[in-house]
Amino acid sequence: MAQQAAPELTKLAEGFQFCEGPAYERSTGCLYVVNCQSDNIHRIYPDGRVEVFAKAPGSGNGATFAKDGTLWVCDYKRRAVVRFDRNGKAEVMAEDCDGKPFLGPNDLCFDSKGNLYFTDPAGSWDKPIGAVYRRNVDGKVQRLAERLQFPNGIALSRDERWLYVAESPRNRIVRWQIRPDGVPGEMEVFVQLPPPGGPDGMRFDARGNLWVAQFGAGKVLVISPDGRV
Repeated sequence: MAQQAAPELTKLAEGFQFCEGPAYERSTGCLYVVNCQSDNIHRIYPDGRVEVFAKAPGSGNGATFAKDGTLWVCDYKRRAVVRFDRNGKAEVMAEDCDGKPFLGPNDLCFDSKGNLYFTDPAGSWDKPIGAVYRRNVDGKVQRLAERLQFPNGIALSRDERWLYVAESPRNRIVRWQIRPDGVPGEMEVFVQLPPPGGPDGMRFDARGNLWVAQFGAGKVLVISPDGRV
């Protein structure tokens, strides 16, 4: 099979300390980027202009937009999931499950009903104490999985039947089938990635391919629905 040509890359902006959580706003064409070594959340305009959109209560990480246009951010230092309105005002939306505080949320994604799935890995790089949660539309938080080693990026398949999570130190992506009652089935390994590095943020495209940022390797990987890298 012939090698595909490398995609052409365009630098949109620079000068950040530690970029995380890119989130694209379709209505404006702006890209929002979290600077996780500070409390800044930046907005990058289509013409390349950069401004500070908001200040996180602690320090942010993963980010995504809700259907109503609000920006939701995992704030690992505040140990909470935070929502920002269109003016950048912050509101804590989840900070514990059944009274137990989070370790430090990392990444998040919505389903079509408005339920929010997020990872909680802080402190779990060398020991499997990380977890995955769902914040339901009624605000109730449920623990879906635990005993994970730094669960990082998270994504739902296009049909929302499978939940995928990057387990960074183990350089693999695991998944659970979401049953009709919303309860996940048994965890299975979807793909073991080639070394070096580990998977971080990820999202599905319209064709069902999973795009994965592999930090430590300096690569973006594309994984087919059947697990081919």
